[in-house]
Amino acid sequence: MEIPCSMFAIDAKLEYEGNTLALAFSGRIKERVDVDPNDPISSVKLRVIGFRMSAQADGMTVTLEQNDVDVDPKSRLRMSQSFPPNSSSAMSSHSPPASRRLQGEHRPS
Repeated sequence: MEIPCSMFAIDAKLEYEGNTLALAFSGRIKERVDVDPNDPISSVKLRVIGFRMSAQADGMTVTLEQNDVDVDPKSRLRMSQSFPPNSSSAMSSHSPPASRRLQGEHRPS
């Protein structure tokens, strides 16, 4: 199963060539649901399989994009209450290795 989501980051600060830009990013993230071997009854692991966000600034497009599939799911979605059903999610904030780091790119519009 895969979970597609929209994402927005308003007033995100980006430093570029000595200037700080305040950008409004929009885009998407897609996560694949995997079994959580530590708690298979009440939780699942979420693996990022697609990430892309873009913003416009000063005649250029800034794009953040995942360039590889996340091989080690770090986020978890768990059932926190059985009735009525309720769940909680924890997303990892660890930086991926350099080969999977998000890439910033600029191109004139």
